[in-house]
Amino acid sequence: VTRWPRHLTQYICFGASMSSLRTQQSRLVTRIDQRGYIAVADALPSREAATLPFEQEKSEAEVTERPVPAAAARIGLHKLRAKYERGEPLCMLTAYDYMSARLADKAGADMLLVGDSLGMVVLGQEDTTEVTVDQMVHHSAAAARGVSRAFLVGDLPFGSYLTPAAAAHNGVRLVKEGRVDAVKLEGGLRVVEQVRALVDAGVAVMGHIGLTPQSYAQLGGYRVQGRTAEQAYSLLAEARALEKAGCFAIVLEMVPGPVAAMLTERLSVPTIGIGAGVATSGQVQVWHDVLGLYDKKAPKFAMRRANLEPMLLAALKEYCVAVGARTFPSDTHTFGMAAAELEVLTRRLGPITAAGPNGTLSTTFSTPVASKSKYSNSDNTDRLDSRDGPASTDSMDSTDSTHSTDSTDRTRSIDRTPPSILSGHSPSTTSTTVTTVTTANSHAPSSGRRAAPRVVRTISEWRALRASLFAHASVGLVPTMGALHAGHLSLAALAKRDNGVVVASIFVNPTQFGPNEDFGRYPRTWQEDLEKLQAAGVDYVFAPETSEMYPRASSSSAASLSPYIDFDGIDSLAEARARPNHFRGVATVVAKLLNIVKPSSVYFGQKDAMQCVVVRRLVDDLNFDTKVVVGETVRESDGLAMSSRNAYLSPAERQIASTVHAALRSLAAAADSGETDAAKLRDAAAEVVRTQPALALEYVSVASDENGAELETLPAAKPGVSRRGAVASIAVKLGATRLIDNILL
Repeated sequence: VTRWPRHLTQYICFGASMSSLRTQQSRLVTRIDQRGYIAVADALPSREAATLPFEQEKSEAEVTERPVPAAAARIGLHKLRAKYERGEPLCMLTAYDYMSARLADKAGADMLLVGDSLGMVVLGQEDTTEVTVDQMVHHSAAAARGVSRAFLVGDLPFGSYLTPAAAAHNGVRLVKEGRVDAVKLEGGLRVVEQVRALVDAGVAVMGHIGLTPQSYAQLGGYRVQGRTAEQAYSLLAEARALEKAGCFAIVLEMVPGPVAAMLTERLSVPTIGIGAGVATSGQVQVWHDVLGLYDKKAPKFAMRRANLEPMLLAALKEYCVAVGARTFPSDTHTFGMAAAELEVLTRRLGPITAAGPNGTLSTTFSTPVASKSKYSNSDNTDRLDSRDGPASTDSMDSTDSTHSTDSTDRTRSIDRTPPSILSGHSPSTTSTTVTTVTTANSHAPSSGRRAAPRVVRTISEWRALRASLFAHASVGLVPTMGALHAGHLSLAALAKRDNGVVVASIFVNPTQFGPNEDFGRYPRTWQEDLEKLQAAGVDYVFAPETSEMYPRASSSSAASLSPYIDFDGIDSLAEARARPNHFRGVATVVAKLLNIVKPSSVYFGQKDAMQCVVVRRLVDDLNFDTKVVVGETVRESDGLAMSSRNAYLSPAERQIASTVHAALRSLAAAADSGETDAAKLRDAAAEVVRTQPALALEYVSVASDENGAELETLPAAKPGVSRRGAVASIAVKLGATRLIDNILL
């Protein structure tokens, strides 16, 4: 006759709930043949048929009167055992709070583990030994609220099961207060009595052998366990002891694959592997490792399926920037007040003086007031902190550009006063932003103001955005060095016309400046640039630091092996001779931008003619999957090509500067009159420059617009074709300012 088990006495004396009865039944089923409980287990009703005595007295009619609402069936030990016996892998994930448990449960995990790894991935501790029982109870209870179907296991932390009595006490506490379905503890033979005490207390137990992180120091660090035959045999002995003591499953951590397979075959309970190969009965992974949210080194066995940190960081930065710029909260996020009540309030307290989201009184709060231009606001209430802008050595771009054609349709630059969309003037504002383009943004808030472009500082942040938000969208890139003018904005308008997403880069590229050039004093107008790009409807601004673009630039080693892109025969270009290594820097930074942003189209201005030639050759010969679009040169009313460097000119120099374009017009007029000798055409332009002694001529070039090679004879005009495939370029010095311009022939 089998002796009645002591741990069932409570049910004879006091009765039990349905949940307790089913838990006991599940535990007993997993332990058949271990303590001779076969007769008891057979006598218990099945899980489906089990009812309490008062439930058995109910009639069938009474039962049908109270239908049970449909809900996801919870996974218990019976279901886990059945899945194991069918040979189906068991999936387990860690979870530490309501959100992580809810998502892991919804994803389909069979079991969730509230692991003491929370000390490292949630609390930022160095290891798991600092975690307390109170913390485990707190996090287990939070995770339990997020579980609707999965089987929930909680770790007993280090030092909480030194004796069988302590193990039983803390295990029961995790079940009662933490609402877990089972507990897990680490160790083999040394914790067998603790496992028995927990089982005798009515707590389901999961074992854990191999690498036991709570005692990693004793094991000599985080090392693979069971590498030798003797060690593997010891692991088998420990696993069998845990199984006999009553564990319903055993975790195998950092165990060689063949050893884990051997243990799995020789045990009659499931094995859950982590770094133990594919032959175990199931797998467990840490939530933060799977999602890429742990900032320290991930173990070799981690299955990383996402990299969410850059995306989350970008979203949080966007919020901080929006608060600093007073673009959040907007009217849509703000509660209003009846006009009559507001009028009474203002009579008592005076008018509202706080700035709203547009730098003015919000229409949600107040009666109509005269609108005020954001850009004329002198109190800086709507300006980003200048600290958000690139440092003086960290901004970049490749061109002053702009108006309208692509690489297959490059038309002649037009000598006329640019329309308001290019000059930035409109009847309603004197701002230099592109007012006409602003009205086209379908994403503008109800107040009529565009959302500020999102600023991206790092390559990893951009790549995460690109992959997650618009992996298949058409992206237009406008590379700039900042100090934006209407030429840049016309390129942004072209990009917005052609693409679903528009990105402008702002980076003053140090590698395209010579030793005695103006890198240090190049205009840096971060705040104004952001305002202009916002008005133009640009979605993202990529503004990296120099160290982000050139991480090896500061290396003191002579062999830093920093790669650059150069061109065979580049010295034949007049601009390349005037600025040695300039195009090497341009080509390198453009290639990096194309690799980083991966745009569908990239936009450059015709004003930098030889740069356009170089970029087209770069894209064609290095097989970038990007279309090069070249916009027309945008000019001031007197013909001067718009350029960021025009800001250097004094009023007197500004009057003289228009002579540069006049010289090109003289050259074009000679060509139109039938002159084909390139030398005579150059002389025609030089003659005009000589009329202004303040101008120092560097070169006049007549070259192929295909490869930049200098021409001796201008190709003859073909019937029905307006252009001859040539470009006339000029460079002069006016005081300390270098001016360039060109015209297509």
